[in-house]
Amino acid sequence: MGIILTEKIIEDFSHIIECFNMYNATPKVNTILKQWKKNKKNIYEFLGKKLIIKYPINLTITENDYQHIKKEFLIQVNNSLIGAQRYNFLTANIDTISLIKNSLQYDTIIDDIFFCKGTKISKICKKIMLPLNFTVFDKLYSNLLQTLSINGNLCISIHPLDYLTMGDNLMKWSSCHSLEGEYRGGLLSLLVDKSTIVCYVESDKNQYYIGNVLWNNKKWRQLIHVDPEQQIVLFNTQYPYEHQLVYKELINKLQNLFNIDMELQDISTDKRIVPKICTDYTDSDVLHHNDLLCMNVKGKYENNSFKLFTPNNFVLNTIKPILVGLPPYCPVCGKYIVSYHGSLECNHCNPFESCCNCGEMYTAIDLHEINNELFCDTCFDEYFEYCEICDELISKGSSKWGLHNCEEEGQIALFM
Repeated sequence: MGIILTEKIIEDFSHIIECFNMYNATPKVNTILKQWKKNKKNIYEFLGKKLIIKYPINLTITENDYQHIKKEFLIQVNNSLIGAQRYNFLTANIDTISLIKNSLQYDTIIDDIFFCKGTKISKICKKIMLPLNFTVFDKLYSNLLQTLSINGNLCISIHPLDYLTMGDNLMKWSSCHSLEGEYRGGLLSLLVDKSTIVCYVESDKNQYYIGNVLWNNKKWRQLIHVDPEQQIVLFNTQYPYEHQLVYKELINKLQNLFNIDMELQDISTDKRIVPKICTDYTDSDVLHHNDLLCMNVKGKYENNSFKLFTPNNFVLNTIKPILVGLPPYCPVCGKYIVSYHGSLECNHCNPFESCCNCGEMYTAIDLHEINNELFCDTCFDEYFEYCEICDELISKGSSKWGLHNCEEEGQIALFM
């Protein structure tokens, strides 16, 4: 027996789409869910004819892993905070154990402020950092603390709701593959392909509401791409952090599912080799963001290593590339293909246009119309502002849009 498409799945999937489609049209999700049912058939068989397999886990990071975790965390802080170099106290004044335990292990002075032993690191940072920076830091730090001990269920899932919610949770992390993310269309393309599985750890706060649908709250998540016929697995990026203990646990569970001796291979990120192992569909615009295939400006793949799980003694040059993503039917009308990565709907249900300045595509509701021209938020903020005197929309500086003579107090402002 194949996958059973229950009324509960249809109802919950439809409700979430209705909550997040731009025009609140009544969804017609049967077409895309039938597409999912057909294309996930082989993976369903691989998972023992289950939509979700759950394994109880109780994992705690050892002190040997602390330095690696701290290093990765500080890189994220440095890349995320404005003027991050000002916060060198995180390395100069706060040792690894204090950071990991969120408790200062000694008395110290930071920026001429005395902090006694036992003060929470988050409290120190709130006192020293600018409010905007602390908001970002607090989110990163919360993610760090969550990785230190993971309890709950390790889930391996092809359930439709896990594709829709792969980047949404209550754990202060997100990804571009979220219901309001830049690549929300990717939720649908990964749902209907023949390879992608959502792996995650349910948080201790097991579930949360999306609209009126109660679903699993993800503390950690990783997409994997499986070819049951070749008996191979590709591992994509872990969120919000790399967690080696969970990763190893996942590998053990996959080993048991294949029921053969397997080995993990680190594949070169050479651009001639990677496409032989993994490829995105190319018959329409790619809706998802595939970290495995991201290149830097030098034409090199950004991932440090390309992890492939194969049978022992697998001959690499015999591999057939795993195809990631497929064009999905629109979950709103059920008639047309979704063709824009920033939308959950097709262009018939939710038309999208290009910004006249940068050329990027956006749904119409996300654009600003000025003199019959459409601008995205970024370009709008770059070129326009509101006159402080008359509240008219004006261009910034010596913009190409012309002059505006503000009559109040004889002031002159530039107008589009």
